[in-house]
Amino acid sequence: MNNIEAEGAKSLTQNSSWIHLSRLDLSKNNIGSEGAKALAQNASWINLSQLNLSENNFNGEGAKGLAQNTSWSNLSHLDLYGNNIDAVGAKALIQNPSWTNLSELNLWENGKKIDIYGY
Repeated sequence: MNNIEAEGAKSLTQNSSWIHLSRLDLSKNNIGSEGAKALAQNASWINLSQLNLSENNFNGEGAKGLAQNTSWSNLSHLDLYGNNIDAVGAKALIQNPSWTNLSELNLWENGKKIDIYGY
């Protein structure tokens, strides 16, 4: 645990020189919803294929913000274990049209029951 919060996540996104970054693990921090939204603003990590944001204390709004990213078209693994993502946030994630290579999405142990189909 590094205790990176929203401001730290915002600082990371300002680095546009990491064009070859393929794996980013920020698990077990406290970036919150604002940090998740800030990460999604990064357009230079075009080679990002694995992103681990497990246990970062963000909710459905943070997930919806994350789902706004259209630059990470190589993203294949997204780990969001242990956050507070609700059904609306989960639905936004799976509807991202740019993440066509996404083969693994971990939403295990989120704070609220996720029912994206409305059952």
